[in-house]
Amino acid sequence: MKVISLLILFLTVALLPIASSQSKYEIACWQLDKAAFQDSFVISKVDLCLDQLLTLMDTLSEEEIRVCNCADSIWISVLKDRRRFISKTDSQEMDTNGYLRKLPIRLDVSNLKQEFRLQNLATLQDSLSYIISRLAYKDKRRNTPENNWQNFYHCLEAEMQFFDEYKYRLEDTYFQIFDDTSKSYELRDMILISFFHSNPSIEHEILSRIESYIGERYFYRMLGILSTSGTDESVYFLINMMQQHQFDLNTQKSILQTIYGITDRLKVKRKTRKHFEQFLEESELDSLSRYDLFVRNK
Repeated sequence: MKVISLLILFLTVALLPIASSQSKYEIACWQLDKAAFQDSFVISKVDLCLDQLLTLMDTLSEEEIRVCNCADSIWISVLKDRRRFISKTDSQEMDTNGYLRKLPIRLDVSNLKQEFRLQNLATLQDSLSYIISRLAYKDKRRNTPENNWQNFYHCLEAEMQFFDEYKYRLEDTYFQIFDDTSKSYELRDMILISFFHSNPSIEHEILSRIESYIGERYFYRMLGILSTSGTDESVYFLINMMQQHQFDLNTQKSILQTIYGITDRLKVKRKTRKHFEQFLEESELDSLSRYDLFVRNK
């Protein structure tokens, strides 16, 4: 017993310099990792550790934050986690794996918040410029072999949340970025993605551009935006576009899917619905059932 007691005492003393050398941030990150991936999973404990970590991050200096990127650490733990959860969290919409996968996202969102705080950015335009430079940095790091996805968190959810949150206040700037063909395909595509589930002002801008991108990948992204954001105006526009252009069958199906998405989502005017039905009959596309459009086309 004395030997065991002495061994425990020795180990405790030996570990003290390591523990004391760690910052509060590193310790809080370790506690979150332990609660989420090492201990038996108890969501209340994980939530508590996460809340404590996020609160601490709001007080850190730039030097303290540089000591540890907790999003990277938790990301690695997510990738290595081999548990097969079947239980639900307290959310009916998210299982345990989904909850854990979102931990590095929440940490990266907080990282971005702290970066904005420490940079002391003066305007929303400055914040957007910073976001674009952050994307470029992640892209550069992602393309370096030693910085592969197994070691670093490269995902873009934090940036996408920013794009989505400010799409109306920065609408003009967003479209300027998209229209600038010198910008990367990925950046322009992210701009478009943020316009899903938008208002009629976005719809109008998409309609003014979509014909310029027929046959390109952006064309189908724009159809997706109209499916979630279009109104009667989009229905008439898309019908006219099909009458003006010779599309192959797959493109016709994609456009019809979009129109059905609009008519199903909104109570479009009866006149609009009748116009659509008449178009289907006259163009002999009414023979395409919804099964043909939404199942066989996959």
